[in-house]
Amino acid sequence: MDIVTKACQGKPSCSIPTDTPTFGDPCYDVVKHLVVEATCSTGGGAQQKNGPTSVYAQAFVGDAGTGARKVLVLNPTELNKTVTLSGASGGQWSFVDESTGFGPYATETLSSDTWELAPYAAGVLILV
Repeated sequence: MDIVTKACQGKPSCSIPTDTPTFGDPCYDVVKHLVVEATCSTGGGAQQKNGPTSVYAQAFVGDAGTGARKVLVLNPTELNKTVTLSGASGGQWSFVDESTGFGPYATETLSSDTWELAPYAAGVLILV
C-alpha cells in the first residue's frame, strides 16, 4: 500500500513498475498479482458530484505457459469514460457494450494508450 500511495497520491496519473525491485519477492517462483482500486477526486479531495465516476480494472497474468498480461476493465456507469493505460497501444481489446447488443463480443487493436468505454462496457485488454 505504501508503494502505491507514494507513487500515485495527489497526482493526475501514475505508473508503478510491477517488478521484484519495486515490490520484492517474498515467495520465489510463484506468480503474484497486483490489484489497485483507486478513487480519483477533484478540488481538494471532494468527489465529483455528477454520479458514479469509477472505472474498475483488474490486472492478471494468463496461464503460466503463455504469461499473457491481461486487464479486465469495467464501466459500471451510464456515462462514456476515457481510459488511459500506459502500454495499451497495440493491445487487443475485446469487449461487450451497447454496440454489440445481443451479438458476440467485439475485438479491436488499440492504436494508442487511451480509448473510450461506452456506458456499462466490460472488456479484456491483452497487452503485447
